[in-house]
Amino acid sequence: MRAARPATLPPALELVMLDCDGVLFESFEANVAYYDAILARLGEPALDAAGRELAHRLSTGQLFEHLFAGDAQRLEHSLGVARQIEYAPFFERMTPMPGLFEVLDQLRRSWRTAMVTNRSATVEPLLARFGLGAHFDAVVGLLDVTRPKPAPDMIELCLERLGVAASRSVYVGDSPTDGQAARAAGVSFIGIGAAVADEACWIARLDELVGLLA
Repeated sequence: MRAARPATLPPALELVMLDCDGVLFESFEANVAYYDAILARLGEPALDAAGRELAHRLSTGQLFEHLFAGDAQRLEHSLGVARQIEYAPFFERMTPMPGLFEVLDQLRRSWRTAMVTNRSATVEPLLARFGLGAHFDAVVGLLDVTRPKPAPDMIELCLERLGVAASRSVYVGDSPTDGQAARAAGVSFIGIGAAVADEACWIARLDELVGLLA
């Protein structure tokens, strides 16, 4: 395993923002199963390999815009069906990253923390299911803004809610769109996992984060 790559981080760090899927949870199979259930209801084939990867990176709207590009009727219908299918049964397929709660506890000893995610209606049920609410000073999801990542809207809203400057914040994410959103918001970015291994500041696992920041 490669060692974490240090880079210039805010000298007066106040806020650590974290993505949800791929950072706090291993949720690839849960997300794929959820979208396959929607597609089955639509009479569509299950996601192929490329679609499975996108399902883990994109919001629901972004994924179906990709799958049904140019077909407004199918897109609208797919989004309607998605709203009818509860995500809760798929929480069983989500696995907290190793050391998740210990990492969050350690972070909060030194910094404020927030979850910033492309998830929408599943944010509150997820927080309740895994007992995460008390671990964050703010939680921002897609229902709070107009545009999903890679737009910076969610990160900017989080900064506004907590009254923290971008120059005193970092965002931890596992996809290129996370990095794009962070940079557009003027926030330092820490990549985690293989999909962002070319980032200047990178860790392989969540449990390396505190050591990097320290």
